[in-house]
Amino acid sequence: LAFPTFTADARVGGVFLPFDIGISFMRLPNMTFDNITFDYLTIGGSLRYAILQDKVLIPAVSVGMGFMYNKGFVQVKVEDTAYVRSDFKTTSIFFEAQVSKKILFLVPFLGFRGVIAESTNSWKWAYNATFDGYGTIGQVKKGTVSRGFGDRFHPQVFGGIGFDIFMFHANLSASYDFVSSIWGANLGLRFQM
Repeated sequence: LAFPTFTADARVGGVFLPFDIGISFMRLPNMTFDNITFDYLTIGGSLRYAILQDKVLIPAVSVGMGFMYNKGFVQVKVEDTAYVRSDFKTTSIFFEAQVSKKILFLVPFLGFRGVIAESTNSWKWAYNATFDGYGTIGQVKKGTVSRGFGDRFHPQVFGGIGFDIFMFHANLSASYDFVSSIWGANLGLRFQM
């Protein structure tokens, strides 16, 4: 399935100064597909500082920090008789260090990241059933689970390879979260000036 989203990423800096600042935004508007309704929003920003510049025998080394805010919901409804809904909201702060080396047009990279997050997840389900001659029964249940910034630290490792050809840049990367044992992958394409 493909869903229409609006995304924007911008990064500025790194030309005369050894740092850059980036912002990102993604919006999946409130949509209904069959009996499933969902909504998603991400806003983020980061700051990176180059400790070492890429030279003939020296790799590039950078450190950075940033934040990410995500919120949304998913709801499944069965006609007017039952539904279940989950709402989520997470604010993450991360710190990272990365090493990379440009070899012709290839840029292999490896890094480590530490993430702390504050999150609130709420859920609700309800049903109503009518039985001929017996009346209507129904029930509603709901709850919320929250975690603070100090509840858990997530160390992560990431790496991959970038392809730089003039103003075209592509990268293929993977990441692993040691606490949740979750793998991630990314394929990115962009034009840069």
